[in-house]
Amino acid sequence: MIVSSDIEDPRLSDCPSFLTVYTDRGTTVAQFNIPVTATDNNGQPTVSCDPGSGQYNIGNHRINCVAVDAAGNSDTCSFDIEVIERTCHTLSPPPFGEFVGECRNVYGSKCHMKCIDHYRLEGSSEATCEFNGTGTYWQVEERPRCNCKSYLVYLESLIYLVSCCCFELVLGFGDSTFHLECFGVTDLPQILA
Repeated sequence: MIVSSDIEDPRLSDCPSFLTVYTDRGTTVAQFNIPVTATDNNGQPTVSCDPGSGQYNIGNHRINCVAVDAAGNSDTCSFDIEVIERTCHTLSPPPFGEFVGECRNVYGSKCHMKCIDHYRLEGSSEATCEFNGTGTYWQVEERPRCNCKSYLVYLESLIYLVSCCCFELVLGFGDSTFHLECFGVTDLPQILA
């Protein structure tokens, strides 16, 4: 009787030395599927890795894999992955604007903006950190701007359009005085001459 003995180890393949993996949109974890496979001279070996495929938190992780064939021969490999958040550049609100709540710059985050008192927002009030396959960017429908508000002032039976922003303004006509506090610049008609 001839007994054949399998003494050849299986062979692991697709075992990287290092991989960078990015977090999923709006989360701090990345779904990672182990790419390691194995072949053997006698059937298909069993491959197991620790930790295995699944969700990985931000940071560095060491993965150890082993392939075992039916005869108990084995092959091992180890590799590292680094899980990183995708981020957009830090977003700034428009001049005379501010954020409503927290504005994070990670992929999937939404930032909301408003203007300070005496300014009105023109354009988009929301920006979203997006990824286009090659890089991150802020998605904005229309660039936000904070412009001075305009006020109608009624004095001495006349109506004046006052656009103002940055100083205290007192208008006086005869016995009538109108007090208007503004913040920014002024674009007054010649009513003070």
